[in-house]
Amino acid sequence: MLLGAVTAALGAALPLLRTAYGAGAGDAGGTEVVVAYNLGALTALLGAGLLERRLGGRPAVSWLLAAFAVGCAGMAAAPAWWVLTVCALVTGAGFGGLILHANTFFGRDGGPRSVRLLNGLHAAFGAGAVAGPLVVGETGAVRELLWAAAALTLCCHPFREAACGERPRPEPPAPLPAGPAQSGAPPTRGTPRAPASRGPAPSAPAPSPRAAAAPARTGPLAACALVAFLYAGVEAGTGALEATHLAAVGYAPEDAARLTALFWGGLTVGRLLLPALAGRVGGAVLVLAALLTGAAALAAATSGAFAPAAYGLAGVCLAGAFPTLLAWSVTVLPDSARRISGVLLTANLAGSAALPYALALLTGPAPPAAVPLALAALALASAAALAAAVRAAAVRAAAPAPGALPHRPHTRHSATRPDEMEHSA
Repeated sequence: MLLGAVTAALGAALPLLRTAYGAGAGDAGGTEVVVAYNLGALTALLGAGLLERRLGGRPAVSWLLAAFAVGCAGMAAAPAWWVLTVCALVTGAGFGGLILHANTFFGRDGGPRSVRLLNGLHAAFGAGAVAGPLVVGETGAVRELLWAAAALTLCCHPFREAACGERPRPEPPAPLPAGPAQSGAPPTRGTPRAPASRGPAPSAPAPSPRAAAAPARTGPLAACALVAFLYAGVEAGTGALEATHLAAVGYAPEDAARLTALFWGGLTVGRLLLPALAGRVGGAVLVLAALLTGAAALAAATSGAFAPAAYGLAGVCLAGAFPTLLAWSVTVLPDSARRISGVLLTANLAGSAALPYALALLTGPAPPAAVPLALAALALASAAALAAAVRAAAVRAAAPAPGALPHRPHTRHSATRPDEMEHSA
């Protein structure tokens, strides 16, 4: 909840922060703070493995908690905009590492159970993401919220248990033993006799299992990472630019910050309702439905009067997209849950760092309606990337396992071979 409160409050408070620090909106709308926050998270994800190897799992989580707490305190006390941006980078580093450990811990099993656990985790994140903008919008107490987050983070020492290793995944079944003609056992009655060998047949060198599995393994994972990257632009872009869009169509900055809570509230409600569908509807279908309906809701936000409700509806629609994508990927991909979570979270945070800033630059000189339309287009692009991921996963599933013998269909010949005539005689 603390992670969600701080993450959502930064985007909602941008109009207030620009006024407090005298920072001009510029073409990017002052989103440098949000970009620095997500860039720090991305850096932590990329360096999480090195940090764990140097310090160990639990000490690494303790350092991440300390980074988040110190960064929040630094943002609360920042005397200038550049100091605020640097402290946001430190806070984001703590956020990224903690998110990786939490998602890996709850998504390590795969299947419907992981869908429920991950949606519960993201619902808690969403509850904090509702509270953050509400506090900012009602009281304008951005600094006080950050001080409280810094103090409460120090009380989260038990979260170190999320550093424990993932459960071992079941090994794939061993290949079936060869038939009598392949194993050298004498043929039994009714078993077709193999043709006599006429000398050693030339055989091509067998590829190594690693080389054979590499394309099938990286293709689906790369496609899922693209979905996570594009979806991050939708969620983080909405959180960062919704208040700016609402202020541009006539809402007061405080009201715009408060109304941002509708989007995060929609995400929370949707993630609480989604587990009921986890065991009934396929994961890929749920993600595709979330992206398409979310795109429609975002397009409806072009109407100024309906925009706050449309953003809230978009949150409900998009709620299950990323946690369900994580659980589905762990189920259909052959890699470890930690590697899959690391790759998808890295792609997600890369999108969170790059795409909101790019959207702000793109829509800054355009009319206000360009913000929700750009977000809707990004959701449709995510749906297209998901279709490619599903296709790549299906191709991987249909490919033979490395080292498996190819199937040779048995063909009858009308002519009888000499060795068969001799055997029948």
